[in-house]
Amino acid sequence: MEPATVSASEATDPVVSVTTAREVTACPLCRVPTPMETTRCSTCGYHLAGVDGRAGPLADATIRWLVAALVAVYLVTLLVVLVAR
Repeated sequence: MEPATVSASEATDPVVSVTTAREVTACPLCRVPTPMETTRCSTCGYHLAGVDGRAGPLADATIRWLVAALVAVYLVTLLVVLVAR
């Protein structure tokens, strides 16, 4: 499915449908309309993670995997110390 292309005048027009308003948001840096599917602004290159409901860099799954990796490294280190004794 291709993203909807909306001009700058259509993005600010109050007559635009509700679905278009949800699919296109403005870049916080340059204010150019960007589709919700994109992760970077096509004009300025600003990373849009965490902007207007997009997933942020510290989502719940990321934190869970980080904690799991930390516990795994700790347990492996503990096992190596116990075997070395």
